[in-house]
Amino acid sequence: MLDFVKRRSINEELARLASKDGFTIQGITKSEFIRQAFASRGMKMPTSNTSVMKLIHDFFDEAKAKTVQDIAKRSKEGHSVSLTLDEWTSVSNKRYMNINIHFADGAMINLGLIPISGSLPAEKIVALVKSAVEGFGLKPNDVFGATTDGAAVMIKFGKSSGYMHQLCYNHGLHLAVCDVLYKNVPNELIPQDDEESDDDYDDSDEEYENEDNVISDAGLYRSSFSVTLKQIRKVIRIFRASPVKNALLQEKISKVFGKSLKLLLDVRTRWNSTVTMLERFLKVWKCIDETLEDLGQKDFHLTKKDVESIQNLMSALQPIKLSSEALGRRDANLLTAEGSLSFLFTKLKDQNTCIATELYDAILKRIGERRNKELVSVMKFLNNKTTVTCAELPVLTRSQIFKFIKDIFLKAITGITVDLFRARPILLLNRS
Repeated sequence: MLDFVKRRSINEELARLASKDGFTIQGITKSEFIRQAFASRGMKMPTSNTSVMKLIHDFFDEAKAKTVQDIAKRSKEGHSVSLTLDEWTSVSNKRYMNINIHFADGAMINLGLIPISGSLPAEKIVALVKSAVEGFGLKPNDVFGATTDGAAVMIKFGKSSGYMHQLCYNHGLHLAVCDVLYKNVPNELIPQDDEESDDDYDDSDEEYENEDNVISDAGLYRSSFSVTLKQIRKVIRIFRASPVKNALLQEKISKVFGKSLKLLLDVRTRWNSTVTMLERFLKVWKCIDETLEDLGQKDFHLTKKDVESIQNLMSALQPIKLSSEALGRRDANLLTAEGSLSFLFTKLKDQNTCIATELYDAILKRIGERRNKELVSVMKFLNNKTTVTCAELPVLTRSQIFKFIKDIFLKAITGITVDLFRARPILLLNRS
């Protein structure tokens, strides 16, 4: 017996072509192949752009109505709601705000991209979020908390919104690495490339906070990494810019490794790509050295000290990369984050190198700025038997935890007696 799967409607198919596959409305309408594919399924596709667009809008209205019903059902069942939001800029330089709704059972609903025009102060973000959640049948008071990145405007949004606000840990890791590798390095110590920056590497510092360049022992130490990284990128660009030179290099690499290995260039806005770049570079360095010598471009040398420094840098960045991946998991929460951070701090302390120590201090500072001590303390208290303790990060005392829980209930629930709140800590104590 055949199992028949319900076919998607023509409205949904057209919406998928436009949103998921990236076809323009005119491209969909004019494509004979798409038209024939619809006809083979017994669907007659409109011949005008306006009609195709109308079907897509009709599907949006249907999908939104179903989403509103789903949210209303979950709200009646008592599921708490939280938000994640972030600003996004398209390649055409258009700005949008993306908002996700999260439920206590792990379900997530994306509310779509909201176009942004003009400046975006915190007050405007609050208004955008309020309008978006109300458009899907939620009241602002139904939202318990929100998670955002650590931009100054988002910090102000968290204070203005009235939500329980949590800043992104991964954003903090990113800034901590940038603090160590890219900040406080005197420009005159870093060689300047004559070439344009590669498409895969953004050499500007616009995304980082501006700080005065202070020459210190730590700054001079960091400058050695910056000089080496600059030189490595310059060598990689030599081969990426010339197919002839790259062919000579790949010939030598194939003889050693039995296959070609492309040189990789890191992206400063994705610091973890630096680990991948350095791993590949060190792996094929002897082949690069021989090729540069054959080409008469023997102007870059890696000393034993340089290799040791790069290996120390790689060793320090690898646990940060692992922790970042763990923090980015869909099922990650504040408790699993504590475990990831505990692992990271332990690994960096065990390495006992200058770069690992600097990264340790920078991460501790950045995470400390973003960590919601109250929420973490309550979650640890309620799950004390299964929680990994991160000794470097502080928690509330038991009396402070009880006061915080009381404040949460007073804010979230009306018409409840004080005696119930006095009883609540007793229940929590029994669970511990």
